[in-house]
Amino acid sequence: MYKPSYKTKQIGFTLIELMIVVAIIGILAALAIAQYSKYTARAQVADGVRLLETAHTKIELGMIEGIAFPTTANLSALGIQTQSAFVSSLETSVADQTITATFDAPGVSTLIAGETLVWDRSVEGNWKCSRAETTLDNEFLPSPCLF
Repeated sequence: MYKPSYKTKQIGFTLIELMIVVAIIGILAALAIAQYSKYTARAQVADGVRLLETAHTKIELGMIEGIAFPTTANLSALGIQTQSAFVSSLETSVADQTITATFDAPGVSTLIAGETLVWDRSVEGNWKCSRAETTLDNEFLPSPCLF
């Protein structure tokens, strides 16, 4: 008796192939989310740096005009913004001549929540990041703080 040989073609994907693809996509998504979280935290720190740089420029201009280093309460009088979308407060220390930005505003990344970034003024009027007083992790420090 003659049996015809029919070859059946596979149509579609097997369940195991689909499961492998879903697993690979899941792993890639997990890596992407972690990297995106770090990226957003660094962008939020950049907002704090902008706030600090604007503040120290206005403070320095005031000191050139003979105005003493301002207290936290006097920052608004100099036209200095003391809060932003990610910085909950901007505070000064007259004794140390520092400005501190605290990242504790609603919506701030959990990677930097509650951390501080401190700018320090030297006697000559030069401003720099104070690594000793800054509580941010090294991976989130802006470039002026790395040197």
